[in-house]
Formats: sequence, structure tokens, C-alpha cells
Amino acid sequence: MSDKPSRNAERVVKCPVEGCDAEKLARGMHLHVLRSVGDGHGDSGEIPDHVSFDDLEEAGTQEVEVDYPAEREVESVARLCPYCGVPFKGKQGVLIHLGQVAGRKNHPQNASKVHEPDDFP
Repeated sequence: MSDKPSRNAERVVKCPVEGCDAEKLARGMHLHVLRSVGDGHGDSGEIPDHVSFDDLEEAGTQEVEVDYPAEREVESVARLCPYCGVPFKGKQGVLIHLGQVAGRKNHPQNASKVHEPDDFP
């Protein structure tokens, strides 16, 4: 971890589900709706079609403290995507790529969930 935690003033937004009075950090609102059940939130693990996260109403800001690692452990070798052959930095680079292009450009929908990091040459 770094020597000092990073402090940020992050946006707090209101839940977009009508009837819910929850106010959460903007980066956590998707997870709030995903895990909440009933009162317009839908089933647990699902985002209802009528819910949009595009223009969330701001409720203020909140001071948060985050401990970022001083160094990250990454491979310094190139790994190839098994679907398009494009090289990426390390196994995690390939997994990030698979998540970004899931279901497009000849990549399967759930490739990042099917593969283990050791699957990449």
C-alpha cells in the first residue's frame, strides 16, 4: 500500500428507482440496484429495464479515503488473445481485453469467465 491513503470528494447520488430514498456513492449505485430486491428494484442480481444510470440526481459529495497499492504485480511479458491474436501485457491484460470485447469482434460473450489466467500463451 502507499504511505498515505488518497482522499477524494466523491459524488453522492439518489437511487433512480422510484420510491427508493437511498443515497449512495455514484460508483456504487449500480451495485445497490443489483443487490436490492423489491420496491421497483426487481429481482436480486438483475437491473430492471426501466432503470437508467445515465442522469442520476446528485445529493452532494462525501469524503472517501482509499488505500491504493504503491506497486502492482504485473507480468512484463506479452500474452496473446486466443480469439484475435492481439498481444497484451500479461495474463490480466488479456482478461481485461476479453471483458471489454465480450460478444463482439469474434469473441464469445463470457470468455473472461471461462478462461483461467494460465490459458494464455
